[in-house]
Amino acid sequence: MSLAERIECFRALGPLDFTGTCLDETGKFLYLLNRATFEEEKSTKKSRNIPAKFRAGDFLRLVPFGVTDLQSGLPVIMAGFDSQNGEVSLYPRKRGAEVLKGVKYSLEEDSEDFHSAKVRDVVQRAFTRENEQLVELFGGTYTYKREQADSGEWLRTWLQTEAAAANLNESQQQALTLPFTHSLSLISGPPGTGKTHLLGWILIALIRQAQQQGTPLRIAVSALTHKAIDQVLQKLADLVNYHCLPDFPVRCLKLGRWEGEPFDPGDVKMQVEPCKVGDDAMDSSYSVIGATGYSLYSMLRKQGNDRSTSVKPFDWVIFDEASQILLPQALLALIHGKGNYLFLGDVCQLPPIIRSQANSLDAGEETVRSSVLELLLKHYPNQNQVLNTTYRMNDTICHFPSKTWYKNQLTPACEIAGNRLQLKPSTKNDLIDTIIDADKPVVLVGIDHHDWMEAAEMEADLLAAISYRLQTSHGIATEQIAIISPHRAQNNSIVESLTDLLGHDDLPVIDTVERMQGAERDVILFGFSCTEHDQMFSEFLNNPERFNVVLTRARKKVIVVGNKTFFDSLATTEKQLSDNACFKEFVEYCLLSDCYFELEGVKSDFNFECSPLKTGR
Repeated sequence: MSLAERIECFRALGPLDFTGTCLDETGKFLYLLNRATFEEEKSTKKSRNIPAKFRAGDFLRLVPFGVTDLQSGLPVIMAGFDSQNGEVSLYPRKRGAEVLKGVKYSLEEDSEDFHSAKVRDVVQRAFTRENEQLVELFGGTYTYKREQADSGEWLRTWLQTEAAAANLNESQQQALTLPFTHSLSLISGPPGTGKTHLLGWILIALIRQAQQQGTPLRIAVSALTHKAIDQVLQKLADLVNYHCLPDFPVRCLKLGRWEGEPFDPGDVKMQVEPCKVGDDAMDSSYSVIGATGYSLYSMLRKQGNDRSTSVKPFDWVIFDEASQILLPQALLALIHGKGNYLFLGDVCQLPPIIRSQANSLDAGEETVRSSVLELLLKHYPNQNQVLNTTYRMNDTICHFPSKTWYKNQLTPACEIAGNRLQLKPSTKNDLIDTIIDADKPVVLVGIDHHDWMEAAEMEADLLAAISYRLQTSHGIATEQIAIISPHRAQNNSIVESLTDLLGHDDLPVIDTVERMQGAERDVILFGFSCTEHDQMFSEFLNNPERFNVVLTRARKKVIVVGNKTFFDSLATTEKQLSDNACFKEFVEYCLLSDCYFELEGVKSDFNFECSPLKTGR
């Protein structure tokens, strides 16, 4: 694959010119480089080389032009990318390495990162005789029934007494019973179904039963990101404190980075305790330890348990967002469990991030690229409890995702089904107000624009204009709006356009789809940006799971903006056609609902009264 092709697939950045070095605010050494084509792109407002998949902290390779072995390039870590001047800053991972002026470079993906050695070690040890439970678990032969005769009766009593305050719906109660009857439990939580709330009560129930039985209990809660783990731990502490649960014996600890409420040793309420090592946590009779798999691996290695696979410190290993984590990453935590496992997630939302592309996969490769939850659902479909009531989306927003991804089983709770935006009256009554109309919770706007890759000026201007009108004329709070696009280049354009309109930087969240998973807002504005035919059907843009995440962030209103060509074009492969089906269905859904608009000749001065408007086709 050529550099141009890698750039088009968002797997490289270049060409780059070395401009010098500096120190960051902590005194660390940095290389500074500039995109060689930046000035030309800036003048044409077509930014083609922005690293949509590269983030601060990513392991990358800086490769001189002409070198064919990309992994032989200089190992670096992305420190930052300044879209205003096209500057890239990099931390070197190799001392004494030389970067030369006058040489063109490209920034490439790296097959290694900080944790590669840990993952290789755990994978080698996981499927051995010493870990027969994991061999059986992922071989589809796991015996998962729990032999505890009194669990059912205890749980029924607990649900009617202490847990009555949880107000769990029927599907949530069915999901809560799984860990008390089975050593393996799978819970699918579509958007807004209260998965984290449910998990908090599951943790309380497991600890309460162990407390009554007088048996110690240690639970590991893991996920791919610290944010997901922190949310679970904070939810547990909040539930215990809000409901004033008496004599609750557990210590709740976060290993590594903790970004929740600060810990106060003098506070008698339950709190999440940040800790660097887990020695004191492992000495507690009842503990919930939140940690990434990498943190657990490092902690137990320091304690001398890295090679002693017979030592299993955790009675339960629980994974949240299990649909985003690959099997090798999950094994870092699973290898330390005694045989009780709980996985929560949603395979209809964003899958794990995988750097390499694959056009055709054999069975082994497909397994490697699947999430741990997807693999287990294939082996144990009867162990899956689906939560079916959303407390986020109103009835109109919920309808399309429910039909398209959730077999028409997802329904809004009665108390939020009729939620609509409460708009202040406006004197404008123009095209933007027609799009904003509170009686149309789902709107699709087709724009006729061409030759844009990662940023589309017309879309950026329109999305900014809609947000501006919502904020200034209709009284919608800034924090209740989110603007989403697939690319950071487009997000930068939206920021500039909206800042110009507002005259200040009180902006709503403007981010990529990946950064918005798990979040929600009253209003979601989304733009596709791309009009390049080859990229419209890429796995990045023509992605049903990503589109599901977009639509299901909204509580009361979602507005989708995109080039008409994207919705009209026909894919050329069976997979592309299959993936694209949901977008074609969305257009038909909006047409039938009289909430599809086509715009032509959109002006950048936001004087939309004169722009042609079509509803339907």
